[in-house]
Amino acid sequence: MAKFSATVLYRDHKEVVDWGEAKSDATDEVALGLLTTGEFGPILHMVLADAGQGKLTWTHWEQGAAGPEAVYRYSVPKGKSHYQIQFCCIPAGSTQVYKEYTGYHGEITLDAINGTIHRLTLQADVKPPDPMTKANLMVEYGPVEIGGKTYICPVRSVAFALAQQQTRSQYSSMAEENGFAGLHESVNEASPTPESRLQTLLIDVTFEKYHMFRSESRILVDDAPEPKEK
Repeated sequence: MAKFSATVLYRDHKEVVDWGEAKSDATDEVALGLLTTGEFGPILHMVLADAGQGKLTWTHWEQGAAGPEAVYRYSVPKGKSHYQIQFCCIPAGSTQVYKEYTGYHGEITLDAINGTIHRLTLQADVKPPDPMTKANLMVEYGPVEIGGKTYICPVRSVAFALAQQQTRSQYSSMAEENGFAGLHESVNEASPTPESRLQTLLIDVTFEKYHMFRSESRILVDDAPEPKEK
């Protein structure tokens, strides 16, 4: 089990992760295991776009902290999916990174009054003989004050997976590229049965300390009066 902190920047609709001082320790742990990206923003856009090409239905009401919440269920077939699962590495001891676009399904929970999305769940449609037998993700959204205004932003994400057992190797370059910190736990490594060679992988991320980076400028023409304040 390991814990890391990193700065996540959102530029041009893409996530950019800066590990800073934790980079060397983080990349060693990231080298193996479940790799996740997109929770900070792009994954919501992807699910909403894909769900429009699949099935989207209302299922039930839930009572949230601020009032009633509507829960919608969606499913996206593999042929319409833009969701890629990524896991390192298969088979145990090799350097092959498993990447696969897969169908998926889940739920979208939103405020019944203003339509604000509060929670997004995603379950990949994987099963044996795939190296991963489960790949689930949940992202929670909440109000965050940035620059004196309130925005709805990701506040937490949890990823859970069951995958083939792996051995430790060095994949620092891949870790830096993906900008991910993960942790993994082996399950009954000594048993020869296929079920016992699975390992549980869990990532629990909290998004906090939001900041907005911006600048202001003022253009003056030649005949404009000199401003009192510079």
